[in-house]
Amino acid sequence: MPNKVKKTRRMIIMYASFAVVLIALVLYITLRRSDRMQYKLPDLPEVSVEEIDSIQIQSKTDGELKLSKSGSSWLIEPEGYKADDSAVQAMLDAVSNLTITDLVSTSGYYDKYELDKENKMVINALNEDEVIASFDLGKRAPSYNHTYISVGDGKVYHAATDLRRVFEKDVDSLRDKKVMSFLKEEIVRIEAVLPGSTITLTKDTPAVGSGTESSSLSATWKSASGDVWETEVIDEFLGRVDDLSCSEFIDTPGPQEEPLLSLTLQGREQYTLELLAEEETGYRARSSQTPYEFYISAWQGENILETFTLEESGE
Repeated sequence: MPNKVKKTRRMIIMYASFAVVLIALVLYITLRRSDRMQYKLPDLPEVSVEEIDSIQIQSKTDGELKLSKSGSSWLIEPEGYKADDSAVQAMLDAVSNLTITDLVSTSGYYDKYELDKENKMVINALNEDEVIASFDLGKRAPSYNHTYISVGDGKVYHAATDLRRVFEKDVDSLRDKKVMSFLKEEIVRIEAVLPGSTITLTKDTPAVGSGTESSSLSATWKSASGDVWETEVIDEFLGRVDDLSCSEFIDTPGPQEEPLLSLTLQGREQYTLELLAEEETGYRARSSQTPYEFYISAWQGENILETFTLEESGE
């Protein structure tokens, strides 16, 4: 009989323990759900890339930077500089795909996250002068895969990706650095003017005759005196200038001295490039495709020059 009583007690204790665990589990789940309800993430307005025709980036340290859409291009205002397409596209994608992943703080203390007035960046996306998306951008989170942001409700959130990398730009880093662009296959004439000499090359493409394989024919380049230049040399040269980007633009034009090299390329239209002088920053230059003087790197300038200076020296 005592054994039966002990067994009954053990059963009661076991069931009681199970009930306590079950109650604790139910309370944990209930409270956790309640806690999550308190931290519901905000619903952001849906904004498509096509809707955005202007972007404003404001900060107390750097002032305001404004980008405006003009046809298929984006311009940096008020100067009207053409903006780099890839940099602007990254901003448009960041606004349209803005994703909040977590609530960080409800204290209203922003300095820690660089969302205070002194440090924050204010990002506005507009359509016809009406703000359709807006948020404040703070510093990168320690993971570097998130950025602290605020969306006007007094709270601090994590936004997915490093948004500082996308929006922390100045005018120079946003400018389109492309200074010459054409299809090298279209060029049929090259004129290179050096101090004291001029080299003129004309493309000679053999006509396709009856029974002749077009793939076996290749164009040749001949000088005014009839000398044949190696096709590989000209192809390499055209490859250096057919998609030329500068390192930086020059605000104040330099002195108008005789260029080290003046190039005129004839294709569907005429393209010109002048290497004006070698300076510490690189080669100062001008192009018919931009109204601004600019620098290209020393190695770019030397590679362009050597095509004609080596030929002149007979090397």
